[in-house]
Amino acid sequence: MPDIEAGSTRRLHDMARAFLPWMDRLPPGWVGFSLRTWCSLVIGLATAFWVQIDNPLLVGVTVMILAQPLRGQALSKAFYRLLGTVVGMGVSIVLVAVWNGQRGPFLGGVALWLAACAFVGSLERDFRSYGALLSGYTVALVAVNCIDRPQDVFNVAVSRASAISIGVFAVAVVNIISGSPEAWRGLADGLKQLTAR
Repeated sequence: MPDIEAGSTRRLHDMARAFLPWMDRLPPGWVGFSLRTWCSLVIGLATAFWVQIDNPLLVGVTVMILAQPLRGQALSKAFYRLLGTVVGMGVSIVLVAVWNGQRGPFLGGVALWLAACAFVGSLERDFRSYGALLSGYTVALVAVNCIDRPQDVFNVAVSRASAISIGVFAVAVVNIISGSPEAWRGLADGLKQLTAR
C-alpha cells in the first residue's frame, strides 16, 4: 500500500510540474504551510462572523501576521502578539483615565510609552521585540483614537483584543492539530549527525 501511495504522489507531482514549471523553485513544505494558513484564516473569520465582533478584518490580519512555517515560531509569535495587545490595552485605559480631557499630558504620556516600547524593542530579539513594539502601537491605535471620546476607550480596546484573541486562537489550534513542522526536530537530527562522527 505505501508503494501505491508513493507512486500516485509521484505522478501527481510530475503532472503538477508539467503544468506549473515554477513549482520546482518553491521551498519544500509550502503546500502544508499554505493549507495551515488558509485553515487558520477560515476558522478565524468564521468564528469572528459567528460571534459578530465589530472588526472581523482584524482577525484575518492577525492570522496573516502570525503565519510562520514552523509550529514553535507561530505559537511564540501568537503569544507575544496577545501579550503585547493586552499590555497596550491596559496602558491605553490607564492613560485615558488619568489624563481625561488634558491633551498635553495625555500625548506626553503616549509619547513616553512609545519611546519606552521602542527602547525595549531595540534591546530584545525575535518575537519579544515584536511584542514590545506591538504594545506601543496598540496604545497609539486605541488611546489616541479615543482622544475626543474617552468614554469609548474600553469598548475599542476590548473589540481589538477580542479580534486578536480569535486570530491567535485559530492559528494555535490549526498549528497544534495539524502537526506542523517543529524546529527542534531538525536541530536534534543535526546534532545526531554531528555526534555520530
